[in-house]
This record gives sequence, structure tokens and C-alpha cells, in this order.
Amino acid sequence: MNAHHSGVRSFLGFMDHSITEQLLGQPDAWHTTAVVLAESAECGVLAKNIGSRVNRSTGRLRKWSRAGDGYRTTFAQALTAMLTGSGVFIVASSARERTILANRDLIVRELGLVGSIHEDVTSTGTARMKIGPFTDSSTGADHFFDSSTNRALMTFWIAHFVARAHEQMAASLRLQNPNLFSLDWFLYIDTFAGDNVTARPSSQLFQTLVTHHTASGNVRTASFRESDSVSEDLLADNIAGLLNERQRSPKRYRDLDALITAGSFYYESEA
Repeated sequence: MNAHHSGVRSFLGFMDHSITEQLLGQPDAWHTTAVVLAESAECGVLAKNIGSRVNRSTGRLRKWSRAGDGYRTTFAQALTAMLTGSGVFIVASSARERTILANRDLIVRELGLVGSIHEDVTSTGTARMKIGPFTDSSTGADHFFDSSTNRALMTFWIAHFVARAHEQMAASLRLQNPNLFSLDWFLYIDTFAGDNVTARPSSQLFQTLVTHHTASGNVRTASFRESDSVSEDLLADNIAGLLNERQRSPKRYRDLDALITAGSFYYESEA
């Protein structure tokens, strides 16, 4: 059966962030989340094709934070030329810290966390949150997440966006196929700030929140131990960095405007 006409659509995705997955106490700082999605190996193909143009010596993408102006300009041009028709779809969000904080109560309410957040300040002056309880479906036991407030609030924001973007894609796909009953995303996510290979509280909180607020299918996650060496993850890193920089220098990346409205993008940003 053709997957496009069955009741299930499945996408493999890669998610990254710029500048970071935690609030910095800088009201005007921009934070961007980018997810690249495809139904097969198209993300890797696109990463390879762009990499061969932006880095002729190795043919590979590099971390946006380590790239110079020439690389960044060429990446923007290559993405603009190659995204349409590649089979890759991008969902992204850009917002300033002041906006994230201004929407805190709304996000908490829509994530169903009212009454489930207990805040405290440690002896060193660090604001922390205890979030829960959540019930483990396999054991029936309750558990809590403990996180610094600046990381927890950013995790709330990212989870809220990803769950909403998933629902938006499902609604769009149902216009093409009314029989669609499940949209499944398997996301490789870059390590959240403060997480490591043995302890991933922010990543686990993200997964829990998205799972509880995905009504049209499933979003499952995994992480790379060495994400900087994976071309698809670098593609998400570069797109997040590009969109974040575009907010600060819109005239430099004006050509992206047409790409964003061309059909392979779902992008939420402040005016």
C-alpha cells in the first residue's frame, strides 16, 4: 500500500536549537528551535548536497557557531536553492526571551501543569522547579522532574511548540488524506543544556510533555552521543543558527523570505 494513502505517515527528524536550550537572563536574546523532517533518507542527502557546496575541502557541514561569514552566506544560498523538491520539511520557531517569559502562564496552562510546579530558591540563589507528579505507565509509580527554572521554562516552550507543530502537520496532511489517523515522528534531539550521556532530565521532561500533548500520533525521541559528527544533526544545527541570525540581521538574509513561504517550511516567529 502506498504510505501516502494509508492511515499512517512516519517521519524521521532531527532537532536542534540556537542559541541554547536555556534562558540566559537576556530579554532581547533570540532562541530558535529547528526540526528537519523527511520520510526516508532525504535529510542526509540534503545535508550532503549542501555540505559539498559550503565546504569544498571536506564536503561536510560544520557547526554554525564555528563557521565564518562566508560559510554562513553560502549555506543560506544553498538551502534556498536546494530545499524545495528535496523531500525535506522544516518546522521552526524563533522568539525572544522576553516573549517566552511573557507567555509563561499560557504555556504552563496549555501543558496542563497548573498546580504541578513547585518553585524554590537554593542557598546559592539558583531558582529551581520540581515538576509533577507524572505517573510511569509501566510501573504505576509517580515521579517528578527537578530542574533549574531557566532550563525548565525553555523545555516547556520547546515542547509546546513541537506538540503544536506536530498537530499542524497532521491537520495539513489530513486535507490530502482524510483517512490519516496517525502521524509519527521519530526525532533525534540534540542534548539539552545541562544534560549528559547518563542524566537527561530536560530531554526526558521534553519527551513526557510532548507525549501528553500529541493527539494525532506519536513523537518519540533519541539522542546522539556525538551529534557534531552526524550530518543530519548538523543540518538542523545550521538551520537553527541561520534562522536565529536572520532575526538579528534580516536584511542580510532577505532571500529566505521567499523560501519560508514556498511550502516546505512551517515557521513561527515574532514580527
